[in-house]
Amino acid sequence: MKNKIKSYELLEFAKKYSNERKFGVALDYLKKCAKFKEFSKEILFEKAKIFYELNELDKSCRYFLKYIKNSSDVVLKANAVLIVSKIYKIKGCYDKALFFLDGMDKTPVLPQWEKERLDVSYYKFNDFFKVHEFSGDAGLLIKEFEVIKSIRPKTQRELFYVSRISNYLHNYEFTKKLINEQISLANSSDAFYNNAILNEFEIASKTFLLKSKPRGLWIAPGSKCNISCIMCFSKDINWELSDKNIKDIYSYMPYLENIVWWGGEPTISEKFYEMITYALKYKNIKHTVITNGQYLPQKFIDLVIDNSIEVAFSIDSVDKNKYEKIRYGASFEKLMENIAKLKPLADKKLLKINSVIADYNAKEIKYILKFARKWNFRTVSFIPMISKDIKNNMLKRTDDLNKIDKMIGKDAGVEVNSSIKILSGENCGIKCATKGFCHTPWSYATIRYDGKIVPDNLCTCYRKESFNLTDSNFLKYWNSTYMTDLRKNIISRGACSVLCPQANVLEKIKK
Repeated sequence: MKNKIKSYELLEFAKKYSNERKFGVALDYLKKCAKFKEFSKEILFEKAKIFYELNELDKSCRYFLKYIKNSSDVVLKANAVLIVSKIYKIKGCYDKALFFLDGMDKTPVLPQWEKERLDVSYYKFNDFFKVHEFSGDAGLLIKEFEVIKSIRPKTQRELFYVSRISNYLHNYEFTKKLINEQISLANSSDAFYNNAILNEFEIASKTFLLKSKPRGLWIAPGSKCNISCIMCFSKDINWELSDKNIKDIYSYMPYLENIVWWGGEPTISEKFYEMITYALKYKNIKHTVITNGQYLPQKFIDLVIDNSIEVAFSIDSVDKNKYEKIRYGASFEKLMENIAKLKPLADKKLLKINSVIADYNAKEIKYILKFARKWNFRTVSFIPMISKDIKNNMLKRTDDLNKIDKMIGKDAGVEVNSSIKILSGENCGIKCATKGFCHTPWSYATIRYDGKIVPDNLCTCYRKESFNLTDSNFLKYWNSTYMTDLRKNIISRGACSVLCPQANVLEKIKK
């Protein structure tokens, strides 16, 4: 009896010093009472908590897992599971975090479970979204939505996250109901989330004249380039954003979550450096710079590394002769030299490859993938040739497309995005999303290298007509007759174009 009282007192002293954040003293007391077996589970729990507070996450996780395996205390066990989930979330092991969360007894800690469950879901899936696009597994997203749709959002970020998934999966009535029920969250002092939630509501409501601002921009500061690629039009154009255009674009910055910088070649444009420096003040914006990789001055290298900016290299072949023939005026050695300079970004999985695929380089795909793995690129995007200048080199609309799809497959070690079946407005087997519609004109705008604006430059549907940018009309674009008519036409068709990034959502779901 005496030993039991002493061990209990030692444990209480350990808890007291732990609460006072005197962790060294607390661990000494836990060590003293470790010989008393009847308190072994409580000792495990207290040690796990202390090591979590000390940020010794691996050690904390080991103790918590032992406790979870042996404990019968429902409340403490549930709290242990929640902290284990947080540890796996911090370490980026989101599947493990969800495994523990979805397997726990939620009764004693339901509010905490809901908050943590939405938080892990956000970190697992949100990075796959780029406004209207989703590059992850749509089937997994469907299953995830079935879990989180019953959780009531408590923050603006949570409300936006659930609404964006709901809309992406074409559950428009659910989105409207969710936002209407949480109207107090939808209106606060945060300009970014206010706009994003309003934008999702306007998408779900099929509104033509928008109060919300764009959430994503592709920006070409100008048409100037330092090489002459055989598939490119910009070499025949001389255009640059005006100072008035730039000032107007700045007014959209508080609402943006994504900017893709392209050209021409952005790294040779002083206006690019001016604009991206201004945009970096807004922490809600994720940036991607598309470059041919030939001219990366030190100020560019410092800029992208210091701010963890994604860089996409345009590489259509990893054979020196073929590469230099396609990218006329480029040097393969210079490309490799500049890729090496951005190794810190590769280590952070912030390098990607864009490959324009035509008949002349279709067989290069497997070598490009091998190259991407070797140099630690996170993503390879295969884009179809759509240039009219070399129409004979475009991919054939036959079995060749299916062969190329199989060649790409699911390549281990690199994410692969392929839109090679998206060809010049012709139906190549990608069916429209019959339950939904293309969201791009509600959320995105692309400023092209020729001074025209379209929702998405890869979609040839939008290439048929465009909005001509002048020195004073950029802000008028968003609710111009061009855009409102486009939104009306998309709604009236009941589906998006085969060329829209959303077009194959339902096809993915069926698979």
